[in-house]
Amino acid sequence: MKEGTDYVLIEPDSESDPWNARILTGEFPETVIQFGAVALNEVEGHLSFDFGIISSPDPEAVPENERLQEVAHDVLQSIFDIALEEGFARVTDRKSGKEIEYWKE
Repeated sequence: MKEGTDYVLIEPDSESDPWNARILTGEFPETVIQFGAVALNEVEGHLSFDFGIISSPDPEAVPENERLQEVAHDVLQSIFDIALEEGFARVTDRKSGKEIEYWKE
């Protein structure tokens, strides 16, 4: 997924509102999603996250749709990659609170 090509971020109206992502390509074009809680499972090495549908022209675009879950994961992974590469985000260890160096595969 590429920002600006496959999805765009929608800036919130206020600082307290969350950011949304509009999917532009693929199976769910014009579907707008909003991410909730996000966590990295260190043991299993995968992301866990919640998301909701803000709007969609597709009645199949529901959080329980496994294909949409995969698309949402790809969007979220892209957002994380950009944030880490550009220095907008930091990864910290939950237990120690120490920053973890980001590595790119």
